[in-house]
Amino acid sequence: MKIYVPFFVFITLGILISGFNASASVTHYVSTNSFNPVAPYMTWDTAATNIQDAVDVSVDGDVVLVTNGVYFTGGRAAAGSTTTNIVCVDRAVSVQSVNGPYVTTINSGLSPLLSRCVYLTNNTALIGFTVTRGLYGGILCADVDSITISNCIISGNVPPGISRGTLYNCILTNNGNARFGFNELGGGASMSKLFDCLIVNNVATNGGRGGGIYGGTATRCLFAGNAASFGGAVSADQNFPVVLNDCVISNNMSGFAVVENPSFNAAPCVLNGCVLTANFGVNEVYSAILNNCVVSNHLGSGTAVRGGILSHCAVTGNPRGAVSGLVQPSVLNNCQVIGNSCTNLEAVASFCVLTNCVIAGNVAWSTVTTGGGGAASRATLYNCIIVSNSVLPAPGTFAASCRGGGVHSSTLYNCLVAYNFAATNGGGACNSTLVNCTVVANSAPDGSGVYGSILTNCIVYDNVGSENWSGGTNVYCCAVPLPAGAGNFTNAPGFMNLATGNFHLQSNSPCINAGINVATGITNDLDGYSRIVARTIDVGAYEYPSPDSALSYRWAQQFGLLTDGSMDNVDTDHDGMNNWQEWKCGTSPTDASSLLVLQNPVVGTNVVITWQSVLANLYYIQRSADMVNFEAIATNIVGRAGFTSYTNNIASGSGSYFYRVGVQ
Repeated sequence: MKIYVPFFVFITLGILISGFNASASVTHYVSTNSFNPVAPYMTWDTAATNIQDAVDVSVDGDVVLVTNGVYFTGGRAAAGSTTTNIVCVDRAVSVQSVNGPYVTTINSGLSPLLSRCVYLTNNTALIGFTVTRGLYGGILCADVDSITISNCIISGNVPPGISRGTLYNCILTNNGNARFGFNELGGGASMSKLFDCLIVNNVATNGGRGGGIYGGTATRCLFAGNAASFGGAVSADQNFPVVLNDCVISNNMSGFAVVENPSFNAAPCVLNGCVLTANFGVNEVYSAILNNCVVSNHLGSGTAVRGGILSHCAVTGNPRGAVSGLVQPSVLNNCQVIGNSCTNLEAVASFCVLTNCVIAGNVAWSTVTTGGGGAASRATLYNCIIVSNSVLPAPGTFAASCRGGGVHSSTLYNCLVAYNFAATNGGGACNSTLVNCTVVANSAPDGSGVYGSILTNCIVYDNVGSENWSGGTNVYCCAVPLPAGAGNFTNAPGFMNLATGNFHLQSNSPCINAGINVATGITNDLDGYSRIVARTIDVGAYEYPSPDSALSYRWAQQFGLLTDGSMDNVDTDHDGMNNWQEWKCGTSPTDASSLLVLQNPVVGTNVVITWQSVLANLYYIQRSADMVNFEAIATNIVGRAGFTSYTNNIASGSGSYFYRVGVQ
């Protein structure tokens, strides 16, 4: 990610703005020290003593050239307005200083009139001035795109410093110090476009929005020390979105949010390639879209990001002190949430949806008896890595509940949960739902891996301390001790290298093809490879990319069958079912009496169907009158050990019916 810091070099005479015909233009001169002002002010000897006189004798395409001095006389209102402007540029001319803004000032505060500093109509330019002490704002522009302000210092004006202009290489500072209204909109700029500008120490208080800017765009700009009731640095306008590109937003302050979008659906607030650091507000970013941004060192008591959409961003280094999570309800894609801390009810990321994210090295300091989660709480995570997070009692507290070093009350798909710690329950996860996750090397006094959670197709192994899991339910999991649910097993998962943290599966892992295909909408594993390769999902976060066999490796190894694919379609016990069918039915491939077979039905008022079954397998029953068109009459029938029966109480009418039983 490239971050640009503005570099300021003020021009002196410079080059005329594009759009003006230099060859046809006439230059009119202005000097406060002129002793012989004679219109049309064509030489320095006959220069006007105020800028307005020179503007008034110019025509479209002309240049008004101004030498050193403080200009506060002259001026008038623009057509259709009653507000006086020290300089009213109502024709397409360029007003330019000779030696730049430090020696050339337009100062409305010295005028006896209650006035604005500058008004600019379409196709005009203002170059190289300090514009200060405008009681009705510094600069008002009639149009955003056709008006250019460059190399100017806009300072000390009643906000906004500039309205509806395009600015290059300008400094907007200390606007908003003198105020008489409420709900001010834009301390530095309002609905403008800024390039390579400094927006520093501007204010929009009294219920105002956008201490730095209100609406508009900024590219390669620095926002620092700005303040507002809402949007200390930036606030969107409901009809004018905010877009910030490659900006630095630092040390701004707000009673609500430093960057805010009060009407998210109406006008998006978008940040691209920006750095937000050391800002103070209840929220640092509210309802904004962030791409390739860094959010760090949030100094407020609330969230760093609330209601945002983040892509390829880093939320890092935010200190302890935030209450109820640093990121709340937001959507994060391909982000890094690293090295943060927070206090009280929720984890670092709470009520969020995270996809392809890394959440590492975060700490939640608990001071309460409920809640928890070092990395995430009440969140949904897809294909995420959750490592080295902790939930700990806050200093000086002992009775706090510290649950879920990785996650608490969350739902995880295809996630790696490793090296997390909880001071109470669930080193990796607590009170959560996990599907196809690998939970390893976590620690806690109770449930070192997971506590009180629902697990499907998960590896819960090699966690440190107490049992890998405590409470909850597990199905089709690789876990120790053996859980009571269907499809669980205790075989070592066969990681590539546990010591180095490589939790991919070896080629002979019992987790290959050992899961149950559940409808999660997930098509890729944690590495981005296809989630199901050989018709059946693997257990854990990683799918083995090239299995030789379509059998469950654990099941095949249990019966001494090869897993090179050669045994898949072999009827080992000659009972009419090949090994793949035996596996799916839960029957033995080495016992001819173990098979899925219907018994003779009992026909009366109803029909009782009985079949040889396996405990906890799910079965379905279909019926047909012609052996061609079958209809389902029952599904999700839980198998019993030995035989299972089902009564078809909807059998009616005359004729013959054919029934068949299958494994779901």
